[in-house]
Amino acid sequence: MNLNTARCFTALVLGMVFLPAKAGLAQLVLFDYDFESAPIGPGIPSPLFPIQGGGDLVLNSEVTDTGGPDGSNSFKRTWDSTNSGEGYTAGFGAFGVGASSGYPLTGGLPGSRNPANYLFEADLQLTGHVSDTPVRFDIVSFDPYFESRFGIDLNNDSEFNGSAQVWDFSVFPTISPQDDDYVHVSFTLDAPNPFADPGVPEPYFDNSLVIFWIVIHDHSGFGNGPNKMLNIDNVRLIFLAPEPSSAALLALGTLAMLLLHRRTH
Repeated sequence: MNLNTARCFTALVLGMVFLPAKAGLAQLVLFDYDFESAPIGPGIPSPLFPIQGGGDLVLNSEVTDTGGPDGSNSFKRTWDSTNSGEGYTAGFGAFGVGASSGYPLTGGLPGSRNPANYLFEADLQLTGHVSDTPVRFDIVSFDPYFESRFGIDLNNDSEFNGSAQVWDFSVFPTISPQDDDYVHVSFTLDAPNPFADPGVPEPYFDNSLVIFWIVIHDHSGFGNGPNKMLNIDNVRLIFLAPEPSSAALLALGTLAMLLLHRRTH
């Protein structure tokens, strides 16, 4: 290391130790569905996709311009399940964020392979639910290169170019039937019991995955009857960049100072 390099390294490390972190560096928003750019009115805004199965469910979807927690846009669903029986399921979801080995999540920042460093959050308002756990959030993570990466032909087509779901889990947030105000839901992606497609040796998380999010509302959470509602806003995935420890930074600073001292004496 030459003298100029040592000086630059010393300045960089001392700046990391003594200067406060700039706003926004500790958190990186990977996606944010706040529906502010979605057209107001009936229908499901792109890129959301609908999920519905079983039962005679009368379901309406729209983007509202005042339904959010702060009076902003939101995505709203209302339905009548009076004649739907006990078998109905509905929901919606969207592509969250995609990556590959060449273009990893966060650009490959330190900690990006640890699911505990990713925070999913959403604001949710419900009406007509009959359970304390009325909705289900699913996080579905694909490895688009699973077959070629591991040499496992899951679909038996002898081409080894298929994908697989490798880190999936569900979360049931607690929302009392008496609570009809907005509730903030948040959880990290380090699920205790994730699951994967059959044939995947074990679930795994990596910074080269493609991540989807899904919300499910069904009979178990809402029962049968009219005037059911789900309002959602501010659906985000945030990378919480781990900060270097003070001890590590001080050690780097000491090393830089020693290198500079040796070069100048």
